[in-house]
Amino acid sequence: GLFDIIKKVASVVGLASQ
Repeated sequence: GLFDIIKKVASVVGLASQ
């Protein structure tokens, strides 16, 4: 669902920020 995509994007962004 849309929320799953949001969580996935948030995870990628979180990894990229570190």
